[in-house]
Amino acid sequence: MKDKIIKHNLLVINQKNFCEKVLFLFTSEFEYMHMTANGTEIHQTKEVFTVSTGIMQTVKYLCLTHLFAYEGYKKAINFLFARKQRIPICISETLALIPTERIRNYENIWVNPHQIKSITKVESKTLIEFNSGKRIIVAISKKAIENSLKLITEIQNHKLKIYGI
Repeated sequence: MKDKIIKHNLLVINQKNFCEKVLFLFTSEFEYMHMTANGTEIHQTKEVFTVSTGIMQTVKYLCLTHLFAYEGYKKAINFLFARKQRIPICISETLALIPTERIRNYENIWVNPHQIKSITKVESKTLIEFNSGKRIIVAISKKAIENSLKLITEIQNHKLKIYGI
């Protein structure tokens, strides 16, 4: 397999202009993001960006740019689907986020399931291969990812039923 050339950009942005940049960063090419010492590293199919905000602040900004608050979303999912932990976030038809660990854990990776090509069990962990050919190993079971994928489908069906979108 040919190695993919990844361009790495450091974006130092503040709260005010982050919301303006977030739609650029989270396109249908978004694969996953995780924390680094420099901030949140956002992996797209061909590029990697680092933003100076923490990962939870990044998630909250992403939710706000799509007209909902993260805390309210969590409450709604708990109310409608009785899910309290590792709640996947359905942003749009092409963008969702699945946490691989507790959301406050530094090692947590938020994965976009719409970019996943395959998931394979590797001992107690899971190998995720993306459509781009990139691979990561995450500390979540294959079954937990499958449960999150199922919940995403249920959430999207609920949105269709309620909003017709």
